[in-house]
Amino acid sequence: MAPPLPADVFELQGERFFQLVQQKCGNTMVQNMRYLEVNSADCFLGIQDVFAFFHHDSSDLVAIEKKVGITLNDGGCKVIAGLSIQANNFIQSLKTFQQHENLQTSKNFIISAALLDRYPIIRRILRFFMHDLSEANDFCFHFKRTVIETIIMNHDRTKCHYDYIRPSNIPGLLPSLTVTVTVIQALIDASTNYFQEGEFRYNVMSDYISSKKLKFVYAAEDCTSVISKITYNTRSNNFTGFVPPLKGGLPQINTFSTESFAELQHWFSTVSMSHLLNAHMIQPATSTSDSCAPFLLSAYGTDNCFTAQDIVLRWVNIVNECTKNGAKLVGFATDCDSRYLRSIRLLMGFFSNMPKQQFHQHENAFHVDIPQDSVHICTKLWNRILSSTTTILIGDQAVTVDHLLQLIKSSSKASHNLVKSDVIPKDRQNYQSCEKISSEAAFNALSSVPNSRATQIYLQVCLLKQFK
Repeated sequence: MAPPLPADVFELQGERFFQLVQQKCGNTMVQNMRYLEVNSADCFLGIQDVFAFFHHDSSDLVAIEKKVGITLNDGGCKVIAGLSIQANNFIQSLKTFQQHENLQTSKNFIISAALLDRYPIIRRILRFFMHDLSEANDFCFHFKRTVIETIIMNHDRTKCHYDYIRPSNIPGLLPSLTVTVTVIQALIDASTNYFQEGEFRYNVMSDYISSKKLKFVYAAEDCTSVISKITYNTRSNNFTGFVPPLKGGLPQINTFSTESFAELQHWFSTVSMSHLLNAHMIQPATSTSDSCAPFLLSAYGTDNCFTAQDIVLRWVNIVNECTKNGAKLVGFATDCDSRYLRSIRLLMGFFSNMPKQQFHQHENAFHVDIPQDSVHICTKLWNRILSSTTTILIGDQAVTVDHLLQLIKSSSKASHNLVKSDVIPKDRQNYQSCEKISSEAAFNALSSVPNSRATQIYLQVCLLKQFK
């Protein structure tokens, strides 16, 4: 007796389906299926006659006809009886299995074959709920059932359906919004890493980068808009929302703490309210592809009233504190505000300096040697010669491609290895042509062209850039 069909027979695709065909009908039928590209039970049942292609007269069918049939004297072909019987039995088994699956769920409810074909997932859902009841108390079974029931129950509700199903928590999956907020707020309140406005958390940062076994970090600073309002922090006994004063570029914490209503009223009338939040982030630098989340070092309100000197003093303080806590700060990142750009110029000594601050002599200063992209630079140098709007002079002589064109016209290619397409390329980013033009052979051959000394020097610069 032939083994029964597997429960997921209509879900089998490709090689898994061909393995089943091999068990039921043999290798010859598998080859026939592969030739017809029939790779699933649904596709197989959709073909009225799997051997109908034998009726066509084509030389491409000769090889497969010899395997599945007998060639007659009149040129026709007859399918081997055993193979035909096996195929018909397999088709009948699939149809019987399909009809059995179509009658499910209840005595008065019938799922049509068309619906099952359109939504194959229904078969899996039905098979899941028809699973052995011995696993009904299993956590995974209960979890999956709860997820399926929740999706079905909420699929026709609005996008705010969570407002209507408040009490239902799915164990192990998504807790309700009320419970989530309560739990998170409790964790924040109980946290030992209490965050206070204007406080720079260097100790916590040190623990964070130590846990990642990293040393080098990058600092970033930027502002974002917030809604101006004053709130009272019961834990620190401070009012937040006022702009904290700066001292040495750093915000002063615990500034707005009072027991006097008159003083609070005075602050409202004299102190600016924060409409921006200035955040300082620390990004650990990793040498591997594993990413590391940034760390929030500090955040405080501001009204955007500060100077470049405040920024410089704050950055110097951040560098010193990071060094004390075992972190090597390699740079700062911020936007293009003119005050930040001036601060960068002051720190680098770029056409600007602070006489009392020699930052390049700082004990933690370091030198970075970044290699230049020689391919990019050489290509740009060559494109400068090709520009029709640019004139390059070295002394009283011009740098021009005319010297190279004259060289190609007057000398043999064996002496310089150049062609006209190298000198006037269609692709301006063709580095290979730039490499050929600045070669030693081309440089030496140019000496025979009158008044080409400037062009020789320019091409020599391109050659040196390739080896830098």
